[in-house]
Amino acid sequence: MRLIPDVKIAANGQQQRNTLVVHGRMVMGPLGSFFTELVKISVHSAIDDGETSTGSQKMRVMTPAEIVTRCAELTELTHAAMEAKGWIIEAPSLDEIESADTDTRKPGF
Repeated sequence: MRLIPDVKIAANGQQQRNTLVVHGRMVMGPLGSFFTELVKISVHSAIDDGETSTGSQKMRVMTPAEIVTRCAELTELTHAAMEAKGWIIEAPSLDEIESADTDTRKPGF
């Protein structure tokens, strides 16, 4: 897995200065985006941590590992539930789209 992006200087024909181009080689899919949004929301979430000596509820912020584990589980369960309900459909591949006859295309694609 390559985490370091490709970086190069590209000539910019009509401008006097060249342009720095950064091309990330890792791309997140929809589940990765959903997971990332859950992490953003969960960073400040507090969970029960017992009681104080006076009987009041004590809270603490989740550790990074707890946040990641919880968000990964929520992402997996959400995807499984959506799939079970038929809310996820399979789209045609790029090859199928490019080679499809306009008369035989599925509605919506």
